[in-house]
Amino acid sequence: MSKYTTELRFICEMKSGFPLEEIPDKSPEEIIAAARPVIFDFDYPIFRADLKEPLELKILRHYYTREIGQETFGLWKWRLQAKLNEIMPRYNKMYEAEFNLLAESGINNIDVTTRRNSSSQGQTVSRDESSAESKDAYNDTPQGGLRDVEQLDYLTDYRNIKNSGETSGESSTETSGEELTNESGYRGAKTKFELFNDFYDKIIDIDQMIINDLSDLFFLLY
Repeated sequence: MSKYTTELRFICEMKSGFPLEEIPDKSPEEIIAAARPVIFDFDYPIFRADLKEPLELKILRHYYTREIGQETFGLWKWRLQAKLNEIMPRYNKMYEAEFNLLAESGINNIDVTTRRNSSSQGQTVSRDESSAESKDAYNDTPQGGLRDVEQLDYLTDYRNIKNSGETSGESSTETSGEELTNESGYRGAKTKFELFNDFYDKIIDIDQMIINDLSDLFFLLY
């Protein structure tokens, strides 16, 4: 029974949305799950969105039978919001470091991807060049008949026409292939059990550290 203010469990029951007559039939877990979105309806920095709900459930479970350290729920909730916004930036860095450690530990299946690149290039160039030259000579008053024209004498008009044609063809082929081979498992001399122990020695319970940091929001007297 509450002696100084009110226990968190009574707040959870009130905020759960369950009718009073149904509360006795509800488990603490059901009440906590229903009350959580109402109690934590404010923003605070969190490393990953999927960590938010599990963390909040742990907080409510841990302090479920503890009395809040303020006179009213509104004041307590305001301090809870302020506290989480103050401490979470530091803990988010710890979350990030631990997730990176987990990714590098080899405890989960390691996808070893082997890429073998093969490429071949070929180029074929063909070129065909041809040229022709023609002369156009004209005399409208020939003095010596066609002979004068052929000899380019006494011409009215003369044109030297050069026809140049160039055809070229170029073809290139390029083939490349990439083969992917996925291997599940882990490599190295250590067993999976040893890898787990190495990782376990380095991890810390960040959630529990956050919970402990919130202890000053609750009465320390029993």
